[in-house]
Formats: sequence, C-alpha cells, structure tokens
Amino acid sequence: MELLKMSKFKLQLQALVTEVRELRERERSASEQLRLLIQKQKQTKEEYGRKLQELQAEFASCNELRQKLERKVNYLQNDNALLENKQKELKGTIQILLQSKESFVNAYEKTLSAKDVLIQNLISEKEALHSEVGSLGIILQKIQETVTNMNQEDKRVFSSILECEERCDMIMTREDNRTEDVPQSNIEESPSKASAMGSAENTASPLYEEYKDVAGLLQENNNNNSCVSEATGSEPQFAANVLSISVNDGKDNCKRSAQRLDSECSTTTQAEASEDPG
Repeated sequence: MELLKMSKFKLQLQALVTEVRELRERERSASEQLRLLIQKQKQTKEEYGRKLQELQAEFASCNELRQKLERKVNYLQNDNALLENKQKELKGTIQILLQSKESFVNAYEKTLSAKDVLIQNLISEKEALHSEVGSLGIILQKIQETVTNMNQEDKRVFSSILECEERCDMIMTREDNRTEDVPQSNIEESPSKASAMGSAENTASPLYEEYKDVAGLLQENNNNNSCVSEATGSEPQFAANVLSISVNDGKDNCKRSAQRLDSECSTTTQAEASEDPG
C-alpha cells in the first residue's frame, strides 16, 4: 500500500514538477512577451510622441497660416469695401459725364448751327465786299488819274507863283536900297518922291496879298482833296464828283490869280523903270 502510495505520490510529484516547469516556461514566455510588449509600447509611445510633436508643429504652422489668411481676408474685405465705394463714385461720375455729354452735344449742335449761319453771312458779306472793292478800285483809279493831272497843273501854278514872288522880292529890295541911299534932307524937301515911294510900297503890299490869296486857294484845294480821299471809303461816287469839281475850280482860281500877279508885277516893273533916272 505504501508502495502504491509512494508511486502515486511520485507520479503526483512528477506531475507537479512538470506543471511547475510548464508554469515556469509559461511565465518566462509571458515575461518575454510582456517585455516585448513593453518595448513595443515604448517604441509606439516614442513614435506617438514624435508624431505628436510633428502634429503640434503642423498645428502651429496651420495656426500661423490661418492668422495670415485671416489678415489677408480682412485686407481683401477692406479693399473690397474701397472698391465698392469707388465703383459707386465712378457710377455717379459716369452718370454726370453722360448728362454733361448730352448738354455739351446739344450746345455744340447749337453752336454749329450758329456757325453755319455766321459762315453764310460772312460769305455773303465777303461777296458784297468783293463787289464793293472792285467798284472802289475803278473809282480810285479814276481819282488817281485826276490827282496826277491836278498835281502837274499845280506844279505849273506854283512855278509861276514863285517867279512872281522872286520879282516882288527884287522890287522890294530895290525900293529899300533907294530909301536908304536918299539923304534925310532930300526926303524932307521932296515930298513928291516920298509919296511916290509910299505908293510903290502900297503897290507891293497887294502883291503879297495876292500871293497869300493864291496860297490860300491852293491850301483850300489840298484840303478839298484830303476831304475827298477820306470820303471815298463811305461815298466813293460822290467823292469822285466832288474831286473833279474842286480840282477844276482850283485850277481856274490859280490861273486867274497867277495872271493877276503877272500883270501887276509887269506894271510895277514898268513903273520902276520910268521912275529910275538911270
């Protein structure tokens, strides 16, 4: 019995030893697995830490980008508001320009119509002026011909007047010399000679009066010519008639005055020759 018990105990002991061995092996395998799991956990933790840091860095950069984008959005919103205001102002300006354009076009059309009317009036006035200029040219040509003829006649009259003046000057100088040569006693004794000299002086003074009359006629003739030249711009045909009449009258007056001067100068010369004892 004891052997049986011993054998059973041995068998139980062997079973227990095997179980212990199995348990130890299991424990070793479990501890090994646990160690491996811990290492894996550490590795995964490290990886997760790295990933977390990377994610944090990415998150920070994303935050910066978001802030930048928000600032840009704010800038764009402000720019958009400014652009909207400018757009409104431009629309108002365009509306005003369109209205002013319409008014300008209307005013321009009115000025064009007025300009056309003015151009037509100027053309008609120009044609009238051309016709007047043609008639004035013909009249001025006639007046110039008349003036040239008048100037030639005046030259002849002036030459005759100058000759008469020279003769009268010579007579006066001779009379003055004679009065200076005669003594005072002879002048007192011969009143007849003094009266003769007085009569000579009296005859000399009308010569100058005639000369003055002739000069006055010529001056009046020139004044008439100047008045005629001024009147040609307004009444040319009337001026031509007045010019021809005044020229003819002046010529006749000058001829008559020159003839009187020549006759008086000749009579004075003859009187001097008769009184001169030499």
